[in-house]
Amino acid sequence: MSLMSQTSNAPTYHSISVPDVSQDGEVLQKDKVEEPVSCGRKLLDVLLCPFKCVYNLVCATLLVVLGLVFFVVLGGGALLLNFVVCSFEMVFAPLLGFRKWLGRKHEWTIYCLAVKTQYREAQFYRDNAKRFDEIEGATTTKHLDKPLRDCTKAQIEAVASLIDGGKKFIEVKDTMSLSSVVVSTIFFVAYLVYFWHKGFVISDVNSKVHDALAIILPLLLTEELAAGLSQVQVWWKWDNYNNKYESSTLFSSDGDDDENAPPKTKGEPLTKEEAEQIKLKLNKHKMAFDKHVNEQCSTVGVGAAEMTGFATFIASLWTLFFLLQGYIVESTDHHAWMAPTYWFLVGYSGFLVAFCYVPFFAKSSEQQKEEFESVTASCEAHLLIQHMTELQDAVVNIVTKKGTEPVGVARPAIYRLRKQAIHAMEPHDVVSYALYVLALYSYSFFTGQVNGVAIDDFLKAKPESKNQPVLNPVDMNKYYWTGRLGETVDEGNVDDVLPSFLVQLPYTDEELNQVEADNDDDYVARDMTLFAMPIMGVHTFEDVLTERSVTEMSTIFDNPLVQEKKIYMLPDSDDLVCIGLEVKIMENYIVSIYLISESGAKFGRGHIYVSANELQPVLHLNPHADAETPMTFVEVVEEDAMRAFAACTLDIDPKVITKPILRGAVEGV
Repeated sequence: MSLMSQTSNAPTYHSISVPDVSQDGEVLQKDKVEEPVSCGRKLLDVLLCPFKCVYNLVCATLLVVLGLVFFVVLGGGALLLNFVVCSFEMVFAPLLGFRKWLGRKHEWTIYCLAVKTQYREAQFYRDNAKRFDEIEGATTTKHLDKPLRDCTKAQIEAVASLIDGGKKFIEVKDTMSLSSVVVSTIFFVAYLVYFWHKGFVISDVNSKVHDALAIILPLLLTEELAAGLSQVQVWWKWDNYNNKYESSTLFSSDGDDDENAPPKTKGEPLTKEEAEQIKLKLNKHKMAFDKHVNEQCSTVGVGAAEMTGFATFIASLWTLFFLLQGYIVESTDHHAWMAPTYWFLVGYSGFLVAFCYVPFFAKSSEQQKEEFESVTASCEAHLLIQHMTELQDAVVNIVTKKGTEPVGVARPAIYRLRKQAIHAMEPHDVVSYALYVLALYSYSFFTGQVNGVAIDDFLKAKPESKNQPVLNPVDMNKYYWTGRLGETVDEGNVDDVLPSFLVQLPYTDEELNQVEADNDDDYVARDMTLFAMPIMGVHTFEDVLTERSVTEMSTIFDNPLVQEKKIYMLPDSDDLVCIGLEVKIMENYIVSIYLISESGAKFGRGHIYVSANELQPVLHLNPHADAETPMTFVEVVEEDAMRAFAACTLDIDPKVITKPILRGAVEGV
């Protein structure tokens, strides 16, 4: 090869490619862009695609929820929020498969109730719809007894679960600690300060910070989250029940008539507008009492749901969110979804930390426990009346074919329903019910007053400031004890005034004819005795005690409903003894029940007295309504009280048959 050819093939200075210095940045950027992505990174991105979609959905949902919460707090939109949530639960949940579909007929009924914002009635109907079908299709007494028994048992269990929920709520509140929330707040604020020092640049945050928060915050705040969720659920539950009362007050007015006068059952007929106004007013007094009881239940936590499992789920999800934030700060591929998600999770964590302070704005567990123990029995008795009233109204509606037939047709079903209720209750529950109904005698459902004072004003006064006059025996001929289902009060139904479960059974044809034949306008008082006290209109108290072989007086004066007891005697004689039982209906509403012995320390056929006041050291009791000179009883000193209580007995011997035992008819005889 020639020298010339060799020279031509050798590289020269001009043939060497030298990159331009001005293009260094572009070359490096090109090299960086062309850097291959690892298979693991691609696989991780593929796996995170559905995860990102879910988080976008969660973010949108939580943003809507937070917006609704702020709207409720700032704009007073509680009723709207209640309508949205309850309508979804009652109407749309079956369509989406979250609840069992009950059939077109039942779902339409539930929908109509939800449209009227009667969510409690809608929930009750949903829980018992299948049993109502069995009641409607029953052709014999045997077929009717089973669904009635199942419905009654379900109501008693529902009330018991509400009380148990309050007990568990207090136990959860015992485990929470304000120091845990404060320490968690310090950790979260320290994280925010650290983030601020990084200029709020997400990629500059160390992922180990999120790893530490993922361990510390969920571990410290699980109990507080559970207590806060239960507290909000209790507030929601009882405020929802009170919405019906609040809405009814918008359409009622007091007018110029005398509200203190009880409504008339006879006389000049009223116009339709006047009748509707009186009906709303009478119904308002019943709902006003229910409203105060609901507030009492809300205060002590009755009906609280167990939220420990849900709080654990939230804490676990919270840990996952922190790990996701750690992934975001370490990720080199900054996708569009990462920054908004990171900031949302920061707000989500701050919201949870702040939410854990919620239960500390309510009563402490010690205060709530003390108040719960004092009113739990009365709340349970009233809730039983509420639930059984709803059940009885539903049964009457079915049997009478939505009111197209007279209510007397439903008498057998009502009778068997109440019998089932008595049989399903424990002895101490029956005694609690009887004493509560007796104490409720102090409240006038016609005027909404206690001792002539409106209940709202009565509850504001302290019990010790209320004077107690000379007491007359409880009158069994008062409408509270003698009202019958099917009767009219100012062109309205009697259950517009009284809870229908407290109203006596409808008249039979024979009883109705007897009442019409008597036609006696002269009112005669009839003094009530312990044994003659009616229980659900189907038994006397003596019958209930005899059936359960209750012979000890301690079953009555040591009942859970009784908050305090005292024993009294005549100043200079041992002929009669008086036992005083204090029942707490609600805060500042205390009723004293006085039981007089029939002779010596034997109880059962002596008179009963009721006073909306605390137990007094000295009593002035009239032996009957027309007596001019009252009997004076003085309290037995504390040293001898227990011995005096031990001497008290019930005049009952279950082995002695005091009433004839009826037999069934024999065919062919």
